[in-house]
Amino acid sequence: MSHQIIDHRSAMKRARQDHQKLERREAILAAGLALLDELPFQEITMTRIAERAGVVKGTLYLYFATREELFLELLGEQLHDWFWDQESLAGNLPRASRLDAAARQIGASVRQRPVLRGLLGVLDSHLLHNVPEPAVRAFQEELRRRAHALGTLWERALPFLRPGQGFAFLVRTMALVTGLQGRFADPELLTESLRLLLLGLREANRG
Repeated sequence: MSHQIIDHRSAMKRARQDHQKLERREAILAAGLALLDELPFQEITMTRIAERAGVVKGTLYLYFATREELFLELLGEQLHDWFWDQESLAGNLPRASRLDAAARQIGASVRQRPVLRGLLGVLDSHLLHNVPEPAVRAFQEELRRRAHALGTLWERALPFLRPGQGFAFLVRTMALVTGLQGRFADPELLTESLRLLLLGLREANRG
C-alpha cells in the first residue's frame, strides 16, 4: 500500500510539473505574440521575450533553441487557425458567384490576421534559418499536409479547379501575401489579385 501511495504522489508531482511546463511554454509564446504587436520582428530579441514572459533568459532556451524557432511555432499556430477558417469558408460559399466570393472571403481572412501576414513575410528570410532541422522539417511536413487537405476542399468548392490546383492555389496565395507586405492599406488589392488568379485558372482549364 505504501508503494502505491508513493507512486500516486510521484505521478501527481509529474503531472503538476508537466502542466507548469506547458503553462510556461504558452506564456513564452504569448510574450512573443504580444511583442509582434509592438515591434518589427527584427527588433525582437530573446531578452525582450524573457522580460515580457517574466522568466530568466536561460529558461527560454529550455523550450526554444532560437528566436526563429519560437516564431516558427507561432507561425504554425497562425496557419492552423487560418486554414481552419478557410475550411469553413470553402464549405459555405454561396451558390452564385462562387469565384468572387472565394476571393473576397479569403482576402478578408488575411487582412484580419496581421501576425500571420508579418510572419509569412519573414518565413523564407528568417524563420527557416537558425532553427534545428527537426523543427523545420516538422513545420514543412505539417504545412504541406494541411495545405493538401485544404486544397482538396477548395477543389470541391470551386469545381473548375483540377486535382492538385487547390494546393497550388494556396501556395500562390501565401506567396501573394508575402509579396504584398506593406500594401494592405488597400483592402481590395489582395482580393483582386486572388480573383485574377482564380480567373486565370478557370480560363486555362477551359482550353
